[in-house]
Amino acid sequence: MAASPEAYGRLDLIAFGFPCQDISQANPQGKGLAGKRSGVFFECMRIVQLLRPRWILIENVPRLLTINQGRDMAVVLHALAESGYGWAYRILDSQDFGLPQRRKRLFIVGRFGGVPAPQILFQQEGDCRDFTKVNAIQSAGGDLFAAEKSETADSCSCGKSGNEKRRIVSKTLNTSRRGASYVWREDYIAEIDGGGKRETARVSNGMDSGRFCVIGNAVSVPVAEWIGKRIMMFGDK
Repeated sequence: MAASPEAYGRLDLIAFGFPCQDISQANPQGKGLAGKRSGVFFECMRIVQLLRPRWILIENVPRLLTINQGRDMAVVLHALAESGYGWAYRILDSQDFGLPQRRKRLFIVGRFGGVPAPQILFQQEGDCRDFTKVNAIQSAGGDLFAAEKSETADSCSCGKSGNEKRRIVSKTLNTSRRGASYVWREDYIAEIDGGGKRETARVSNGMDSGRFCVIGNAVSVPVAEWIGKRIMMFGDK
């Protein structure tokens, strides 16, 4: 039996991240949406058009904005508009959400029949993200995680001048161990998260290739949670 809105009932949200292999900067020769893998986007949109959820959330790598001189991003946004969805998008980095990993990803929010409220993806100045790890740093008198200007820097500075702690963040974890830098200061992580030291050791030393592949393809949970909560908070505006 083919899927239908009647079979699933009312859907509030469909979230998907279509394959990035033909888009990622790790594949300079990638064909973008014309590639066999990343072209799965069109099948995802077929399902969206069939089931008509109130909201859609799409995730992919930032290069989607620029590949093929931006034409692929235009195709994505046109597909959303043709399907009845207004849209907003933003690049978010996992290290700004309390995670020790530099992981920039493009998130596109679509709202059926209207444009998403800007507050869903964009905060007012001074509006702090409410995360346990971030709050722990603030309560100790430190600043929020702030990435250094250099894209090649592996560290962020937290704490007051003269008594500064260094936080080593991982480069973006991908599906391959080769070239991946995933060394973190265990004492620092343990300080802001009681279980962090054990988790760090597990990630750094104990992952088989299957788990590494899953993490390399995963969306950071705090980022997805933040967007989901903001859809609930501001979705009717």
